[in-house]
Amino acid sequence: FDVEWLSPTVLEERHGIQRPGALGSRGGAAVDSFRFTHGLLRQAAARGATVLRGHRIGAVRRDGHALRLECRTLPPIQTPTVFLATGKHDVRGVMRPEHATDMLGLKMYFSLAAPQSAALRHHVELVLFADGYAGLQPVEADRAVLCMLLPGARLQAVGGRWDDLLGWLMTECPHLRVRLADAEPMLERPLAVAGLPYGFVHATGRDDQPGLFRLGDQ
Repeated sequence: FDVEWLSPTVLEERHGIQRPGALGSRGGAAVDSFRFTHGLLRQAAARGATVLRGHRIGAVRRDGHALRLECRTLPPIQTPTVFLATGKHDVRGVMRPEHATDMLGLKMYFSLAAPQSAALRHHVELVLFADGYAGLQPVEADRAVLCMLLPGARLQAVGGRWDDLLGWLMTECPHLRVRLADAEPMLERPLAVAGLPYGFVHATGRDDQPGLFRLGDQ
């Protein structure tokens, strides 16, 4: 990416933000998180890390002074340290406190028509509606990603299916209908996560598992 390191001084002078530093993108860089993650995994493997693909960790348990990772397709893994980076998905044994809501997160990738792809370049467009919001932004390979957050009740109210929801959303926002005109969906169905603990921020406490470190949405 064509990016620039912004020192604390430059960051405050240009943007009025007081932080240790930041990366500034001169080209409005955006990247598909799936592709970015797998790029990091390839780099880790190239540096000697063992990468196990296609296995789902079902639970993380305390086992004496270690943590035990349980998986149906692998023998149990014992380790003193776990970095929990499962995004918005919880794992048994280390679930977040009861902050779950009725909120749904949905994500779909599109190949936009050329004029709409050009119009969206270097922008993030937000669509606000009564009980949620959606965002459309370009990612690499001339694709765009549409993400939305809304109550499960809204999905049921408009028919319960992705096509129903997308049609309702484009009725609510004619601008989005223009953006998605002649667009080709890149997935058979959207990526989805339910029961999002929206607004949750983990606070370190006595109940934390020693050796467990929460990253990102965790």
